[in-house]
Amino acid sequence: MSLYEASILSAETLKLDNDRITLMINEAQKGLDAKFKQMAFFANAADMSEIDDINQVAKKFKTGLTDIVHIGCGGSSLGAQALVQLAGYGCVGSDANKPFNIHFLDNLDALSLANLLAGLNPKTTGVVIISKSGTTLETVALASVYLDWSIGHNGADYLADSAVIITEPHKQTLNPIRQLAEQYKMPILDHHQGIGGRFSVLSNVGLFVAALFDLDLAEIKRGAISVMDNPKHAVEGAAYSVYFDGKGHCENVLWAYKDQLKLFTAWYVQLWAESLGKDGKGITPISSIGPVDQHSQQQLFLDGPKNKYVTFITLDQSGQGNLLKPNVFSGDQFDYIAGRTIGDIVTAQQRATAQTLADKAIPVRYITLEKLDEATMGALLMHFMCETIAAAELMQVNAFDQPAVEQSKNLTRQYIAEL
Repeated sequence: MSLYEASILSAETLKLDNDRITLMINEAQKGLDAKFKQMAFFANAADMSEIDDINQVAKKFKTGLTDIVHIGCGGSSLGAQALVQLAGYGCVGSDANKPFNIHFLDNLDALSLANLLAGLNPKTTGVVIISKSGTTLETVALASVYLDWSIGHNGADYLADSAVIITEPHKQTLNPIRQLAEQYKMPILDHHQGIGGRFSVLSNVGLFVAALFDLDLAEIKRGAISVMDNPKHAVEGAAYSVYFDGKGHCENVLWAYKDQLKLFTAWYVQLWAESLGKDGKGITPISSIGPVDQHSQQQLFLDGPKNKYVTFITLDQSGQGNLLKPNVFSGDQFDYIAGRTIGDIVTAQQRATAQTLADKAIPVRYITLEKLDEATMGALLMHFMCETIAAAELMQVNAFDQPAVEQSKNLTRQYIAEL
């Protein structure tokens, strides 16, 4: 099953070393094959056995709620946001049709949580709290305030029906968030111990929230499986990314022409940056959405440093959307769009932007989708996880750790103590 196609648009103008690229593709494939056997998240992505349990917990949890507060940081949140945007979350004109409001608290700000809680009805608000270790400072801080607010209004017993916790089992050191969940009899879904946050989107971390929006979890997994069965495009993408990085194209732009993929590009930025930025190496990810970023970033991409490698995710939207009525304007300067649709313009713009970049000798890759549904989203998520892992193998870095961030965590503890 092929849910998308990928190609290098400007390959013929870039004077590529095809022998070198072929060698890199073979190396990337070998590295990825080894990880298929080693990494738990690949087996979990293909495992259909957890779907019924996730759906049942989600159905019971969301019944009667008008608002759901989702507390989690980084990979505990971004993947879930990318998935539910498929159902319209965060898209203009779509949120009003949902049976509940969801509020993703994935950052700390002195006012945001207070303002949110002030506008919520505590009697019809539930919470999802996700932390692999149960010790993530931001998650602990947000959860402590939310739980105190909820208990103050509803009593502690309310949490048994209005909260779901996703966290690891206890280890030698007790998991504080799990302890809290056990104390208040909150339902717990076990965070898979062998899956790191930024690779957890196809586990219950992402799929539970997808189930709240009635997305088809089996189709998401089937899309992911289709890439694992044939990771050709992901392997080639890794090889081209590392090859172009060696030629000075050290910034990777992911440019999606679909509102429902905006949060997907944000998920990609964390995945790519945190996985590859090691040992003085790294390829900087940039998130773009079309057509709007034609009016903000395109000038830099075209006329600034020639250090970009741009991947377009495109979908043929011809004939879709409202029919344009340029006759409401005086004059005839817009006659060329008469009888066209909004989708016609977007389709033309994505082609024109990609070709303009290619004509400037900027490496451009097309990922062309036939449609955007659960299976396609599952395939895209798995594609970029495989591409990231394969790129890390070529760069000889560990895709699965993030050692450099520990210093800032330690200093935060020190500075809090000094306040």
